[in-house]
Amino acid sequence: MFIISAIALGLLLMSNSGCEQVVNEEKTEQQLVKANAKRLSASVEMPRLENSLDKINVKKRLELFDSPNKISYIYLISYGRVMANYVIKGKVTSGNKRFTAREKIYNARDYKDLVIESPGLDGTYVQWNGEYMLCDMPLKMSTQPELVRTVK
Repeated sequence: MFIISAIALGLLLMSNSGCEQVVNEEKTEQQLVKANAKRLSASVEMPRLENSLDKINVKKRLELFDSPNKISYIYLISYGRVMANYVIKGKVTSGNKRFTAREKIYNARDYKDLVIESPGLDGTYVQWNGEYMLCDMPLKMSTQPELVRTVK
């Protein structure tokens, strides 16, 4: 019994020393990365920025599109082709933002209950999970959209 315990203790100590070696190597590597970053920061003087063009662009975009009366044009894209386009008023909102359940149970008389998609609070069913392009002016399209909705 003592021999087995001694062997197990020896294996444990050997495995711990291997772990310690890996940890020490990672610490050394991290110290080298930090030292290199510090040296590079000191050798290259960063300019003092007077403006942030990114912040200015975000501000302009917010001012342009964040209005309840803003008319915009959205082009729904899949596989590089325009599937549909709509004129919208207001802001495009993620379909993941909901105040009600996504699905409802429809009680059919002669059938089992069906689970169907619930309309949004505003009664709309159009939801797009793909790429889109939002514009503040209509674009001239060279081909018709792939999906066309007929309104009667």
